[in-house]
Amino acid sequence: MIDRRHSDRKKGTMKPHASSHTKRAIRFTPKKKRKGLPQKFKGRTRKTRADQDSPPQISTRSPIEDSSREKSKGRRNELRVIETLRRPPLALPEWLSRVERASPEEDCAGIDVIITTRDLGKLLLQIKSSERGRRRFLEEHAHRAAEIWVIVIRDKDKPATILRKVLAACKELRRGILQRNASRALTA
Repeated sequence: MIDRRHSDRKKGTMKPHASSHTKRAIRFTPKKKRKGLPQKFKGRTRKTRADQDSPPQISTRSPIEDSSREKSKGRRNELRVIETLRRPPLALPEWLSRVERASPEEDCAGIDVIITTRDLGKLLLQIKSSERGRRRFLEEHAHRAAEIWVIVIRDKDKPATILRKVLAACKELRRGILQRNASRALTA
């Protein structure tokens, strides 16, 4: 008779062995574990057909983890903008007076950085780390698009690039304010 107690085990083989009984029994002996790949496979990876046909992996991070990571990335980029304007790699325009981070109330209203000018007052900036975030902000705050300029600052941007982007945004904001002031002067 065959001893079937161990036949449902996943690893190992079933080998007959001699017993003191006259019946034959089968004993479970586990396979030896191999350590690592054989030398000829080291350093190479091979994709199987199943790997090639499988759908892309979906992130296992929760939305809360994603949002906290995005928030810290956004804060880091805001601080990079402020630091670049406080210690610029190039000369700043004479109309630029002061740079400050927005208060928590202003941050809730969609303002990250406030640039105070000598002639026109405050210029409001929103800093985003992706073009998708910029588009989403403009959709949600379309009524304030003329007041708040959105700038995309990437992690790889150097201080000179950040300064160029900020000054281009400020010039556009200044031009818009001057045009509105001129149209108000004509209608008054």
